[in-house]
Amino acid sequence: MNICLFSDSYLPEINGVATSVNSLYKLLKSYGHNVRVVTTTDQKDVVIEGDVIRIPGITLKKIYGYKLSNIYNSKAFKYLKTLHLDVIHINSEFGIGQFGFIVASILNCATVYTYHTMYEEYTYYITKGYFDRFSKWVIREYAKDCMERATEIISPSEKTKNYIRSIGINKYVNVVPTGFNFSRFQDVDHLDPKVLEIKRKYNISEDDRVLICLGRIAKEKSFDVVIKGYKKYLDTYKNPKSNLGNGDLYGGRNVGMTNDYNTTSKLTFSNLELLDDYLNQDGLKFGDTVRSVYLTESGVSSYWNGQLYGGENIQAGIIASAYYKISQLDSIKAFSYYRAFDNQEEAASYAVFGLVKNDFKTTPSIEAKPAYNVYKYIDTQYSQYVANKYLKYIEYFDKNQNLQKYNEGFTSYLDLLNLFETKHDFSTFDWAKATPVTVDTVNEYEDKIDMGNVKFESRTFMYDGIAHSLAITGSLPEGVTVQYSQNNSLTNIGTATVMATFTKNDEVVAKRVATLEVSKIYTNKKVYSIGEKIYVTPYIDDDISKDAWIGIYRENASIESDPSLYWYSFNAEQDGKLHTVCIQEDNLQGSI
Repeated sequence: MNICLFSDSYLPEINGVATSVNSLYKLLKSYGHNVRVVTTTDQKDVVIEGDVIRIPGITLKKIYGYKLSNIYNSKAFKYLKTLHLDVIHINSEFGIGQFGFIVASILNCATVYTYHTMYEEYTYYITKGYFDRFSKWVIREYAKDCMERATEIISPSEKTKNYIRSIGINKYVNVVPTGFNFSRFQDVDHLDPKVLEIKRKYNISEDDRVLICLGRIAKEKSFDVVIKGYKKYLDTYKNPKSNLGNGDLYGGRNVGMTNDYNTTSKLTFSNLELLDDYLNQDGLKFGDTVRSVYLTESGVSSYWNGQLYGGENIQAGIIASAYYKISQLDSIKAFSYYRAFDNQEEAASYAVFGLVKNDFKTTPSIEAKPAYNVYKYIDTQYSQYVANKYLKYIEYFDKNQNLQKYNEGFTSYLDLLNLFETKHDFSTFDWAKATPVTVDTVNEYEDKIDMGNVKFESRTFMYDGIAHSLAITGSLPEGVTVQYSQNNSLTNIGTATVMATFTKNDEVVAKRVATLEVSKIYTNKKVYSIGEKIYVTPYIDDDISKDAWIGIYRENASIESDPSLYWYSFNAEQDGKLHTVCIQEDNLQGSI
């Protein structure tokens, strides 16, 4: 057959699409087909090099140098017309891709379209966060148009196929993974002098296997998946016994790690100060200003000894240890923890980084881990109160492989600041830097005695004309009594801040504060997991119109100017004054 591949990107450019199209070109040629490739060029006129037809395009410098051509070129079309094409295979959606659709339409050729790129993951490069939701919708509609015009659709993965289905394409989708030619790696000798030289340069043992992930550092490239997979390998085959920094000082995890930024091959919480030292070099400053770093993908798993939550206390201790070090590194402006809730897909690989655990059921049960309160209060006056109780769970192997435990090798978090004995000076640790925030009094942290399982929790009641109040749960310690503030009763719509005061032998030993609320609209919970069903019950007064509505808005949204996420038309005559709806199932309008 006579086949023509259309792609905005092709060799000598190096990227996934260019490599994929070249692999397909070689494969089709090996089967005896006549194959041409239409792509872009920096030249001002059409260039034909063997089987490759290059059309002039402009270089998009801000988008990794990709080239964008016009959607039609008469000179190239005249040449393509002479080839008597049977199949046109389109591998991009823009300039060259649209040219391919035009050629296929004029020449009445069968059209194959491969959806290589999940463009919704790339809109940020254009929008910089503004109108991102709208831009994703535009991209989605544009992609649908391309798919509707194709004779056949190819998806490189099941994930992409599922996305194609999710945007409303019902055509048959062929899943054809991108091929890789591994022949060039078959005869590699791991004892090759060049290989050994590289390993020696980075302090890697000759027997160590080396995983290299080469690519552009960007969120959509999912480097985190490679890192998590590597962690699973280490957990499975290295059998580390240390827990500090997830064991980066033991079991092979410190391979290539040193106490010098000129020689270390990697950074972890254990030697993170090297990054600060590196950026503080005069040649790397912006004028006199040290460049800023924001840690956004750093986390600690609670997996330990074969149990997803076996290391919850260890996780809390390591997060505290990491924070205290980070607080003293001027180049690091923020420590944004990786994940608030455990993720089911990650948990399957023993990566349970969340501060809150989740049983992943249809209606999930969530529970805060010890790390939740540690991270919540770590920069406040309660920092050491929440963190010190977890110091005893930390263990690590020093550089001589000697096991260090609490009270046997260290006695405080300050002893864990410089495990690699770097040149960084932590001797003047500044607690004001570590705890710059003063929060409202947390009564639980001011208790004079252990209150056990006693809880005093906020609660919302639906208005029903009856007085409502709050009460503690749990068992009071022996000799302790409780008394509530006088405002612990509410009948009409409103809120009240209620205090429970606990006394023993006429001395106040603890206080708790909770909110009592009577509301016209009631949700069955205050915090929901992603995908969890939300039940809403509104109350309709007699003095409002018969046709009312309820709306669900994002936090801090303006009801007057911002759109609702969900809304529900409510008819008092049909539904009565109280009516519960599930906003995901009861035909509500909108979506999150």
